[in-house]
Amino acid sequence: MALKPGLYRIHYVPPHVVPPFVGGVQAVGVDLASPVLAMPDSPHIRGVRVWQVSCAPDNEEQRIITAPGFKPSGIYQGIGPVLPGWGRIPRKKIETEGLDPAALREADIKADKEAEEEGILPFPDLPVLFTPSIKNWNIEESIDGGGDPTKATYVISVPTKLPGAISAVTIDKYHLATKTYPIYPSSFPLPAWQFIPVEGDE
Repeated sequence: MALKPGLYRIHYVPPHVVPPFVGGVQAVGVDLASPVLAMPDSPHIRGVRVWQVSCAPDNEEQRIITAPGFKPSGIYQGIGPVLPGWGRIPRKKIETEGLDPAALREADIKADKEAEEEGILPFPDLPVLFTPSIKNWNIEESIDGGGDPTKATYVISVPTKLPGAISAVTIDKYHLATKTYPIYPSSFPLPAWQFIPVEGDE
């Protein structure tokens, strides 16, 4: 079952840990064009911790993850409103010569859809990017929380028609990354995430 759209904090569930639990790390967006970080919940660490999960514009079964309240800083400060979210390095090469930004965005979307249909997985261990080039994700429940979001867990993965394998979001050092896992009955558990609902502008 796909995750319902809404505002969430996204917490990593370590292997062999059954939620709810105290501590751990969560997804944090800090700098554009950089990996989404896996950081503890601390007021001393800046960045986006509340994420908007929405149905993907081109597929209601898939989701996009965005940061609607993000304010750019550093070299991106002053460029105007930006809606960043979770993206990834393209799975297929894109011809960029002569393309304006809008056409480049369309080419990127088209190439990602083609990669999904052709069963192309990302190279393993590539980062999940905090970027305006937002990509679709599958977010499927892996443990039913019985209506309690502090007990339910989800697998976040790259959409693909490839049978027998899944490219799931996990943690690589201090950031989020995709990693390929085989799918068969005796396979080890896939990386799990909690989506903790957030009320209003927390």
